[in-house]
Amino acid sequence: MDLTAMDDYQVSINVLPDLAMILDNHYRVVCINRSISDRLEISSKDAMGRSCYQLFLCGDEPPEICPHAKLLADGKEHRAEIYQENLTGFFMVSVSPLRTAEGRLIGSVHVARDITAHKKMEEALVKSRESYRSLVESTDDSIYLMDRNCAYLFINKKHLSRLGFSRDKVIGRTYSEFHSENDTKELVERV
Repeated sequence: MDLTAMDDYQVSINVLPDLAMILDNHYRVVCINRSISDRLEISSKDAMGRSCYQLFLCGDEPPEICPHAKLLADGKEHRAEIYQENLTGFFMVSVSPLRTAEGRLIGSVHVARDITAHKKMEEALVKSRESYRSLVESTDDSIYLMDRNCAYLFINKKHLSRLGFSRDKVIGRTYSEFHSENDTKELVERV
């Protein structure tokens, strides 16, 4: 890597709030930004020349899902969601090719965005949906959701048992296909 441009790279990546670094073609750190320096409590000078996987994973080789390895193989941008144990969090890691003026691949710009809070929200949402679905499916009341044409979008087990059909036979079909004309008229009036 052209070390005369190092100061320009350092200035450019220091403004990023994400963890960012420049890597060469041998996984070696050329420079890191302040976010990495602060998070790992290491200076850019002390990180320089160390492999990214030693720095972040405390390992002897890159992980199987390493986006930098994929970039080195095909010269294209790559992304991967990675759990960083030493940083106790999930990160969306992206690497973009770094090339000379002639187009030769000389490394990558490596950016890792902390998505731990987002992952926790996703997990909470999944648990909430599971709890809701469990409650709706275990009640003794009929619960269903219909669109404005009175076609079933959702139906719980209790209502399915009252209709006597499987879920795949009911979803998308209208209320009137399963109920009397009077019941349908009453439902339409209430809606």
